[in-house]
Amino acid sequence: MRTLFLQLWLMIFVVCSAVGVCAWIYDQYFWADQYAEYHERLLAGPLQAQGEVLLADPEALAGAEEHYGYPATIMETALLPAEVAEAFAEGSELVWHYTSEAEYIFVPIPESAFSLRLGPLPDYPNTEYWVSAALILLIPLLGALAIRRLLRPVECELRGLETTAAKIEAGDLAARAAETPGPALTLARAINRMAATTAATIESQRELLRAVSHELRTPLARIQTAVHILLHVDDEKEMERRLAELDHDFDDISELVDELLTYARLESSERTAGETEVVREMKQFLRNSAAEGATRGIGLGLESDLGETLRIAVDPRLFRRVIGNLLSNALRHAVSRVSLRAGTTATGVVISVEDDGPGIPVAEREHVFEPFVRLNRASAAPGYGVGLAIVRRVLVRHHGRVWIEESDLGGCRVVTEWPLNA
Repeated sequence: MRTLFLQLWLMIFVVCSAVGVCAWIYDQYFWADQYAEYHERLLAGPLQAQGEVLLADPEALAGAEEHYGYPATIMETALLPAEVAEAFAEGSELVWHYTSEAEYIFVPIPESAFSLRLGPLPDYPNTEYWVSAALILLIPLLGALAIRRLLRPVECELRGLETTAAKIEAGDLAARAAETPGPALTLARAINRMAATTAATIESQRELLRAVSHELRTPLARIQTAVHILLHVDDEKEMERRLAELDHDFDDISELVDELLTYARLESSERTAGETEVVREMKQFLRNSAAEGATRGIGLGLESDLGETLRIAVDPRLFRRVIGNLLSNALRHAVSRVSLRAGTTATGVVISVEDDGPGIPVAEREHVFEPFVRLNRASAAPGYGVGLAIVRRVLVRHHGRVWIEESDLGGCRVVTEWPLNA
């Protein structure tokens, strides 16, 4: 922070110094010519007339020094300095002539071979160099002090943000910046949002790790027990049964790992691509699920207002994962009927899956979208509670949304809304 203000002061100093130098150069090399030209037009006529008077009255010439305060001399044009004579030849009516000792003014006397010389002129009390130097130093100093005073509140706010960022870096994810009205308010809010998101992400990962540990513990314990039993089993049929149980436990672990990998991949910001033919995919799912539904005595139905060729900008693999998870949940909890519905809104496509099962209480509808959350009524049912969490992440990635409401069938309706152009 201190370096920032030092750089700002140096920048102001350089700018003001450059302005001062430019002014000095103008004064020395451009203003001098304009100054001389102006006084030439101003004094040429009166001095020429005065030269005629002094040329005609030698006695007045003797007292000119006392009257003017500096000498006045009538000189023959042939005796003029070469620079003055050259200027007169070019048409000048008044010439400022500088020597190493003094300054003179030469004016030609009309209709004569003489010129009036005034000088040596008294020294001009020039203080412009000291004034310029003082301004070059004073202006940036005052400007820096003023800017320092104006930026003092900003500095305090930025130091507060720096302190908050240091706390977050040290692991204090509860630290928040003060959101006081001022120039840094937007930055403070951004830091607080970042801290809140980071804290939520880390807490979610911790919960996920705890849930994974809990979910893996059961099949691993069963596998460990089965292995110990197999070491002491001599009966072939019993061994085959135990091996079948091991194979089933391995399948459970494989399925859980697959769910976790899918959930983790969806957490990244990797972009998805592709298009999906909505109606065709839904019909294919119904055909694939018809056998399972018939085995459980559950009827499947489709109601769609969509065109057969309607396509939406959705990754086909992820779209199938969403519909598959929703149908799987519906078949798991339905009593006799599952319905798949599709329609359009002003902004996208709405697809819902509903059943005639026990439904989900209103207080738990948002909670079930968290990973490894299963309702008490479904605690003994197969699955790991990751399906709806994956559904939400897929919809979020495609800028859609998902929610749960009560079904007309008496059970649960899960509604997904997909934008036409994700």
